[in-house]
Amino acid sequence: MSPQERLFLSDMTIREQEVQAWRDLMIPGQDKKFQFLHGDSGVLRKRNVLHELFGEFRWVHIDGEHSYEGVISDLDLAFDCIGRSGIVACDDVFHPMSACVTQAIFDYVARNAHKARLLVLGFCKAYLTTPYWYDFYHQACYKELLPTFDEAKLPITLCLNGWNQSSDYYSIIPRRSEGKYVTIGQFHEDIPS
Repeated sequence: MSPQERLFLSDMTIREQEVQAWRDLMIPGQDKKFQFLHGDSGVLRKRNVLHELFGEFRWVHIDGEHSYEGVISDLDLAFDCIGRSGIVACDDVFHPMSACVTQAIFDYVARNAHKARLLVLGFCKAYLTTPYWYDFYHQACYKELLPTFDEAKLPITLCLNGWNQSSDYYSIIPRRSEGKYVTIGQFHEDIPS
């Protein structure tokens, strides 16, 4: 974290002492940079806790309540909080015990294309951004995601998906022998043109 950045941790049952112990072990001297917020996104919105910081966040990770309404509420707050270049990461996407999470994300993007774009899906995660930086991140995923995973010895296949409600997005799956890249229905060993 840069000197001016802070980390906000929000949960209905946040275990502050455990987080503080981890923080002190991993990044000592950073206690002023951590702020704990108790409550779900609906409660935080009603209390106007984050209103003064809307548009200031560069990263929001959601691992919240798994009801459809809860996910929509979390996404609304997340997209209020992130700046134009921000990224929202969502957990438990395509998890068989959390089907509402997946449905809510796709519905949210379909209804809010003016502020939310899907970038990457895979390994139970979804990454979204704003339309302002979508093209930049989309190209970065296309050119840099696979080489980065290869360098880390994490063999994945990058799949380009089309969607009639928004821009294209990528999904990532374990590497298959047919190729490193997939366009709908076709495997490629090199980046397709």
